[in-house]
Amino acid sequence: MSDRTPHTTRRTYLAATAGAASIAALAGCMGEDDSDAVVIGSNHPLTGDVARDGNHANEAVKLAAKHKNENGGIESLDGAEIEVVEGDNQGAQELGAEITTELVNDGADIVLGAVTSPATMSATQQADREQVPFVVTVGSDRDILTGRGLEYAYRPQPHQYGQAVDFAELHPEAIRNAGGTFDTIGLLYVDNTFGQETADGLRDHLPDAGVEIVEEQSYPFGPASLDTQITALEQADPDAISITSYVPGGQLAIQAMEEQDYWPDHIACCTSTTFADDDIFQELGDSVNGLTNTITTVDHSLDRYGEISDDYLEETGDQIGMVGGISYAATEVAIAAIEEAGSTDPDDVNEALSNIRVEDHLLAMPPIEFNDDGENENALTPVNQIQDMNSEIVSPEEYATSELQL
Repeated sequence: MSDRTPHTTRRTYLAATAGAASIAALAGCMGEDDSDAVVIGSNHPLTGDVARDGNHANEAVKLAAKHKNENGGIESLDGAEIEVVEGDNQGAQELGAEITTELVNDGADIVLGAVTSPATMSATQQADREQVPFVVTVGSDRDILTGRGLEYAYRPQPHQYGQAVDFAELHPEAIRNAGGTFDTIGLLYVDNTFGQETADGLRDHLPDAGVEIVEEQSYPFGPASLDTQITALEQADPDAISITSYVPGGQLAIQAMEEQDYWPDHIACCTSTTFADDDIFQELGDSVNGLTNTITTVDHSLDRYGEISDDYLEETGDQIGMVGGISYAATEVAIAAIEEAGSTDPDDVNEALSNIRVEDHLLAMPPIEFNDDGENENALTPVNQIQDMNSEIVSPEEYATSELQL
């Protein structure tokens, strides 16, 4: 896609990826000394403001390991089982690095994390110092990897600017093809690097799609209300508004729209986690039915998705959701690299990651392979729509589970 670094002249491996048929049981007790085990470190916020997402990610890492163990373990290491050791970064930047070191000291051969972008930035930096591979589960700021010169860090999901590029390329066209008008847009976004980077990408690329931004409204993290911002958007009268938010921000936006009885022709979001969480958008009810959202998405058409989803629900009592899905896929990539390396030596695993091509993964995107920055050069952010209170992929066509409905 545009704004992606082109494929460099690296060797390419077809990975026999983890969990391709799968289901399973996490090996051993945490911290148990087992020299034959492969150890994955899970560095996520298990307490604090983003603990919901952190625990979803952590549980997905453990489930992917459990599935691989039930499927015979690491075949290239004579069926070695995977042990997951976990640490709580609380979403804090300084703890991202500290927990990485603790997990390496606990024997982690590879580390995954870390949900918040500040924690992920420090965690990946520390992994480079430790010379231990790090695969990002969740963490979308472009600056986490791009241009930092890290040698041991990799990200399967699109960075935030890339998600805005995908929005501009896919979202207006999808709505127009369904018979809608998408010539003007108003932006509502959280005023931090997540929201600002999204707005930058939309400003840069929406004009190429024939869309004019007629109003922008930002809001601080943790607002009490978004009434003022929604009023300003209503006065600008765009064809669509885009919401870029964490779960609470999207909830407040819908609440303000309900109170003001303001409904644009299209609520077309660029990366709102509010509308990627089944439990949350179902709580919001009919007001969000028909809403569209460009966000990293699990490929629901995969035969094994239902089995993974059912197991996650049984293990945790929650739906796997977007955070769990991309964290499961990141773990698949990490396991695939260990399988390809046939070793737990960090440099061997890192070499495998730098050259790997993972075709069988859980995300709705092409095969995962990394450029020199550690970014997935085939990363893709599909357009989803809430239809009858279920999330369906509506674009691009090769991943669509339904047609967009207006």
